[in-house]
Amino acid sequence: MKFFTQTFIGKCIFALALTGIMANAQATQQYMDAYNAPACTSCHTSGILNKSTGKAGLSAFLAAQTPTCNPPQVLQGNVCVTPVASDSDRIFAYLEASYPEYLAPAGSVSSDFSGYYYRYYSATNAYIATANGTVYYLGPASQNQIISLGAQADWFANAVAAGF
Repeated sequence: MKFFTQTFIGKCIFALALTGIMANAQATQQYMDAYNAPACTSCHTSGILNKSTGKAGLSAFLAAQTPTCNPPQVLQGNVCVTPVASDSDRIFAYLEASYPEYLAPAGSVSSDFSGYYYRYYSATNAYIATANGTVYYLGPASQNQIISLGAQADWFANAVAAGF
């Protein structure tokens, strides 16, 4: 005899055997009604709970339940959330808006490398970075030398004051 546990995903109930799914296991209408579950056909191609019909039906059901997020939102769990920008990312956004001739295109992806949190700007062949409480620049405006732009705290204060 196999025992089943219930896992709830949305309103759909999936019966999972602790020792493997039984061939042709079926949920009775009473079971479905007791848990306000949709018809088995919402998850299974033939309405029967078994391995062969459940795989395609389950993936289709789960795909339909996964929301599509619009940037800057990202999917966490099964919910779209707007990530909180780090202090460095806020500084980078402020610098991009203030100095587009040096930092383009705006909104480049941030990365970590060897203690630096940075962004690379392909159109201007430049980098900005933060490390150890300092903001740095590397690019044509500095003759491709790394230069300090000043204290990260000062740039963060400017970014916050400007609404970033």
